[in-house]
Amino acid sequence: MVKFFLGTAWCIASFFIVSIAFCQTAADLDIKAGNSDDLLIVTSTDSFTITLSLNANDTDVQNADWWVAAYTPAGWKSLVIDNEKLIWTDGIQRCIAMPLVDLALTQIPSPSLSKGDNYLYFAVDDNSDGIPDATWFDSVSIRIESDLNDPILYIGLMVHLEGYPLDNDTVYDTYKSEIISLADIFDQYNAKLTLELKEPVKACDNRNDYYFKDIEDRGHAVGVHADAGGVPDEGDTWQDMSIFIKRMKEKLEKQGVSVRHVSGYCSPLDWVSAVVEAGYSFVTGGVTWCLMSLPEDKIPSEYLSCLSPADCHEPYPATLTKRLHPWTIKKGEPWTQNHDDGELVFIPSAIEGLPFMAEKAADPDYKGKPAFDSEDVTLYIEELETALKNLDPDQPNFAYAGWSFGTKMPESFAHEWLSAIQPYIDAGRVQWKTIPQMYDIYVNWRDNAN
Repeated sequence: MVKFFLGTAWCIASFFIVSIAFCQTAADLDIKAGNSDDLLIVTSTDSFTITLSLNANDTDVQNADWWVAAYTPAGWKSLVIDNEKLIWTDGIQRCIAMPLVDLALTQIPSPSLSKGDNYLYFAVDDNSDGIPDATWFDSVSIRIESDLNDPILYIGLMVHLEGYPLDNDTVYDTYKSEIISLADIFDQYNAKLTLELKEPVKACDNRNDYYFKDIEDRGHAVGVHADAGGVPDEGDTWQDMSIFIKRMKEKLEKQGVSVRHVSGYCSPLDWVSAVVEAGYSFVTGGVTWCLMSLPEDKIPSEYLSCLSPADCHEPYPATLTKRLHPWTIKKGEPWTQNHDDGELVFIPSAIEGLPFMAEKAADPDYKGKPAFDSEDVTLYIEELETALKNLDPDQPNFAYAGWSFGTKMPESFAHEWLSAIQPYIDAGRVQWKTIPQMYDIYVNWRDNAN
């Protein structure tokens, strides 16, 4: 949009809001999408080209900034030159500094666009200072409408409520307030929590305080974090483990919540039988320590040296793309294999621990305390983008993140993270779900596909 005022002209092209003495029109720029100069309406499966051209009309500018940018529901992107190749990168960055010259019709790569309205800009400044002035510019809009066949990525947050002694009433009340405040923030974004309880199971039961029922009634979900795996003592059996996690389930159900799943179950024991016999329908947060329950010849060689859960606590499977899809486990069969007639569903944690993302990126063996910061948000969005690029249209796609509430999530971080996700929600590419809702989606798809 360009608005002209007498005296000083304001050139407004969404990402260019600049005051210049006047808007020169000597150079003629053109950006087209699918041969459209104005608005192109497509679905996500349609293909189209983006082209640029420029007629300098003998305008003499020896030093000019050239810009090609896109504003999408997922944020700003810029076309830049990297190693003599044109690539799109996040943010607003100059493409090149060079004289104003004629540019014959040139096709450029398309940025990653989202459902909804996307705006592409081609601009050149009459100077070269790295600041967008948009002395000459052109724009085109691309509206991507929903396609019934477009896959959706269902996301969530698994929160382990563990490692927090709640015997003291003051500590208990503070903890309760923090959990409710977290749910309040998530409600503002219509985001979904899946809370998995360890110490709060007993603490709430002792006080007859069933506030997790209220949280469930608000649209969130509750499950058990048993922390019952680890290295078994001599004489321990899977039956012992099953009795323990069944009691946790019954205590939590006494509080009025629906309990269908458990985390913290990985063990060299037959944890599949333990979980099934305890009455659970699915498991979450599976890590590589779970592999220890397999016959030795079925354990991948890189995990044979694992001595404790601390040694093998990475999400399973190893790659994000393989963690986007659940599978069904059958007792008596290797749990890494799908059996549609099985008794238990394994829903992997696609995105690694949220507050540790920056630390783990710098040091994969990092075991210190996490620090929620903007880098975690950036890395999460990168993982989200990776997941979106690898969706399978023939089955449900899930990507929940994990976090242990031993470290409180600052409110500022929660808002920053949830706000960063919102453009993907608005574009229809991502939907919030609790993990029990993901289970229902998967089972419905599995049973109708067979």
